[in-house]
Amino acid sequence: MTWLDGALIQDRLLDGSGPGFTRYTRNEFDLLRRQHNIMVLVGNGFDLQVLHDYGRKVDSRYETFYHYLKMRGAHPDNLIVQHMDAELRLHQELGGHGDWSDIEAAVAETVSRSWHSAATLLTDLRAIQAEFAQFLQMVAPSELLEQLGVDAATNAWSHTSLSEFLADVTDRDTYLAMDFPQRVSHYDLFNFQFVNFNYTTLLDDYVYLDPQQFDPLQHKTVDTNFMFKNDPRTHLNPGGKVDAGYSSYVLTDVMHPHGILSTPRSLLFGIDAEDDYKKRRGQGQRLKKAYWSQAHALYRGHFAQTDLFIIFGCSLGISDGWWWRNIVRGLRQQKQQTRPVSSGAGQSDVMVEQAELIIYWWQGSDKATAESIKEKFLEAADVADVGANRQALADRIHVVLYDEATPRAFLRTKSADTG
Repeated sequence: MTWLDGALIQDRLLDGSGPGFTRYTRNEFDLLRRQHNIMVLVGNGFDLQVLHDYGRKVDSRYETFYHYLKMRGAHPDNLIVQHMDAELRLHQELGGHGDWSDIEAAVAETVSRSWHSAATLLTDLRAIQAEFAQFLQMVAPSELLEQLGVDAATNAWSHTSLSEFLADVTDRDTYLAMDFPQRVSHYDLFNFQFVNFNYTTLLDDYVYLDPQQFDPLQHKTVDTNFMFKNDPRTHLNPGGKVDAGYSSYVLTDVMHPHGILSTPRSLLFGIDAEDDYKKRRGQGQRLKKAYWSQAHALYRGHFAQTDLFIIFGCSLGISDGWWWRNIVRGLRQQKQQTRPVSSGAGQSDVMVEQAELIIYWWQGSDKATAESIKEKFLEAADVADVGANRQALADRIHVVLYDEATPRAFLRTKSADTG
């Protein structure tokens, strides 16, 4: 949700008193004008990028994990391993089956054949959980975490990611179609909530507000701690003065809805859940990630309060459909706020706002386009709308296509002079 100082919202869920984002006031930040809530959902693409850029020989893909299991001769009778064995044979014989090692696809397919296998699957998943935790400790050791943190601070990657990500919207027409940059001004708070779908803490380390990049009281007369650039490519003023940024505030928080490596038994593998999953019981429900993460209680309130969604490094798979569907609900919802007008006692005006979504998509051999990625997201979110309604939703989605050679501000792990 975007808030202005003094704005009133009748719905308790939307004004921050319910679950979701914390609503900050001038009790915390002296000059606070407006709060922008930004939800960033980060998938395995980020961890793969880090491992690649730091020259690690082993990555965190399910395919690599499968070969790790086979090398160790681990759990040959495990239903998940058996499924991957069969899918690999099909891939080798027929080709074109790149998702043969997907653990969550294995769960979904096994369950679709028989719900009676759910109890066995739960036992087998716990075994996979323990093995995957050991695997990740080898893939992302503490020395990698330490080096990433040092480089993020030294190169100001964290600060650049948070303050200049709009530089990645290189197409001027796309930028001019966005609402978010137009709402930015001095003394705004940029409140980033990172949803880290990865089990590692590489992202947590990257976005941490360390003393080298962030000083909460860096000025003598004001308490702002950040400079946000809403037009770093001067799209609004082509060829004009370089955007110096708005004096503002920043906060970050990271949540791990699917578990975290430091607590191995928290790692979640499973399938998507219906939005009303709480109305059902039984062994089958216990294979759904939203069930164990208590998504309805802990995370659902964030979507209505989000001003800008960003998706990075996610495959937009159906196993995380709960998240994509809730983003769509956030995009559809118009937020109304009543703001007192300073020029007239007792007068007020009503502001109407809607959230937007930026999807970062790795441009590989699939030759994806902005429109094809929008469609991929809408399909993953199970959007049935057609025609004008679907187009209105697509218009609020903006796609950033990139590859290894693309200069990028957001979540990069290479110095600008190395590509």
